[in-house]
Amino acid sequence: MVSPFAKQCFVVLGMALSLSCHGATYGHTVSLTAHYRDAHGNRMSTGDVSWIASTFNMTKILGTLACPALMSFLGRRKTHLLTTLPAFVHWNLFTFGDSLPVFLTARLLQGFAIGVDATMSSMLIAEYTDPKNRASYAAVTIVFMGLGILFVHFSATLLTWRATAAVCSILPLLTAVVTWLSPETPSFLVYKGKYKEARKVFKWLRGDGDAEGKEIDDLIEDHKKSRKTKEDRTKKVSFIDNLKRLKDVAFLKEFYQPVVISLCFCLIFQFGGAQYMPAYGNIILKYLLQKSDVKDVSWQLNALDVLRPVSTGIAIIVLKKFKRRTVIFTFGSLTLASFISMSIYVFIREAGVFDQNWWCDILMMSLMALYTVAFNVGLCPIYFVIFGEIIPLAYRGIGSAIVVSVLGPCSFAILKSAPYMFSTLGVEGAFLIYASVLSACLSIIYVLLPETKDRTLLDIEIEFKNRSKNQKVADVELKLMSSS
Repeated sequence: MVSPFAKQCFVVLGMALSLSCHGATYGHTVSLTAHYRDAHGNRMSTGDVSWIASTFNMTKILGTLACPALMSFLGRRKTHLLTTLPAFVHWNLFTFGDSLPVFLTARLLQGFAIGVDATMSSMLIAEYTDPKNRASYAAVTIVFMGLGILFVHFSATLLTWRATAAVCSILPLLTAVVTWLSPETPSFLVYKGKYKEARKVFKWLRGDGDAEGKEIDDLIEDHKKSRKTKEDRTKKVSFIDNLKRLKDVAFLKEFYQPVVISLCFCLIFQFGGAQYMPAYGNIILKYLLQKSDVKDVSWQLNALDVLRPVSTGIAIIVLKKFKRRTVIFTFGSLTLASFISMSIYVFIREAGVFDQNWWCDILMMSLMALYTVAFNVGLCPIYFVIFGEIIPLAYRGIGSAIVVSVLGPCSFAILKSAPYMFSTLGVEGAFLIYASVLSACLSIIYVLLPETKDRTLLDIEIEFKNRSKNQKVADVELKLMSSS
């Protein structure tokens, strides 16, 4: 008999495979910069590479905005299944296409799928799995993203860029198969009033213990209480009323503080290198190691690609054992230290103090390894964990949409500007700018983020609500003391 744990692993596998496809998307630029030649034998220009690397973010925001409506209308499972189609077409356009417009079209299609998946991934993990293991499951999905990057980079060392794209087209097919065999989430079934089916799926996923039975009973009872009357459902609400409601929500601490924290993690995720490192990793290593061609750093790039999912695998243990704040600021400090150290090293080398040699290569690769471990153990997976933990359930749709809507343009700007920053400011200058953004975001998180490990979503939400009440009490006490 299959255990509930194995069943939860299976349904999470569908989202993990999607993220591996996204990782392959980020990393496929490496194959183009190394192997692509046009009909005249010319390599792809820096401008073309930056467009291909960043264009998917233009439609990512459309996927983000469409995701809540799709999930409400089609359900979580069918929405996820829908995203596999543009992903499959994306890889086939690279396999058979041969012009920049075709490649950009492929990226635009993939961007929509990434936007939908990015919005719903944390929600799916939260709705499918046991709360005690949600951090581990979130970390596993990031491991798969790293494996997708490794897969496409390793394929690029052996295959042409077309063959690499053809191999990657297998990923959305596998995602579709796993998603098709998975059930709908119990939360969505409760939302639709299908209580009997929700109980059946919940029992299949989580078992039939007393605690599990109470959890699904509480979920159904809460939905029954909060369900609107027929008159409320048919009542028309004006656009002005919606704006007023949004304004009221925007000033609630339990809404805006989690959103600000999530936005900071969004910036850390992007400026920390979650996308520009896979996309331009060979260009960065070529500059740092002073090589003449991007093909000269293939094995170094693959070594870091192997280290990336291994580090995220370690994060599963780290996130389960240590407090969230301890993980964030310990590994955040190490990430900053690696960025600053590499920048100082290159500044000194470019000043002519020493020449690059084999031991300098070892030192630089050690710093890159430190960065890879620190970022992928502490900062990259924690983004997905915190994002799923701190936004209140009542505002999760709009909160997620706001954060991921910022993520798309931010990612586009970084991926589009990175090659030009590397050529004008140098990698060392770009790293210092990225480190400055990370420092500012970590400072804000230090002030606002409470400890969330092993706490229920309701408990975390209540803490944000009580902050404003506690502050008012403290102000009153201070005034009384002053008057005395």
